[in-house]
Amino acid sequence: IRLLSSLIEDNFVGSGGSGGRGAGLYNRFGDVFMSDISFLNNQLSTDNSIGNEGGAIYNGRDMSITSGLFDGNTANKGGAIFSKGGTILFITHSEFINNIAGRDGGAITNEGEIEIWYSTIDNNHAEFQGGGINNTNTLDGIAHIEKSTISNNSVSNQSSGGGGIYNQGTLALINSTVSGNSAESPSLRNAT
Repeated sequence: IRLLSSLIEDNFVGSGGSGGRGAGLYNRFGDVFMSDISFLNNQLSTDNSIGNEGGAIYNGRDMSITSGLFDGNTANKGGAIFSKGGTILFITHSEFINNIAGRDGGAITNEGEIEIWYSTIDNNHAEFQGGGINNTNTLDGIAHIEKSTISNNSVSNQSSGGGGIYNQGTLALINSTVSGNSAESPSLRNAT
């Protein structure tokens, strides 16, 4: 699938029995390339149902995003994007702002392999882990972040942490800025 110069906005998915996934885009089996795309105000229910992953995108395969804007999306896990284990997600020249997770990963929850280049993750919020990014070890999450800024993100639960990044997998952070994030424990938390 190729999505070019598009706007995906104001979609809502309720929780149902097993939870919702990808209010803007649910990618289960196909490879996706996106360029110059905006996901605005897409929302999954943030109740405690199983699932509710990826307010804008649920990614179950390989995906590339160039020049993306993710603003105001909401889910339980991965306010903007939830990327499942066994996938590869490549993001460059993109912006994630004002996204909210009722549990983990205000902007992104990653279980697979993710690369983020030349991007900004700013002013996102999660209740528990990773105000900006939650890189999990559920299926050996691998995150490579380079020449990017992770700033002003927050986590509200006192027993959790990682205002900017909560890492339980493998993380490489290169020539990037992590600043102004807030949590009860460190803004970059490595929990192994």
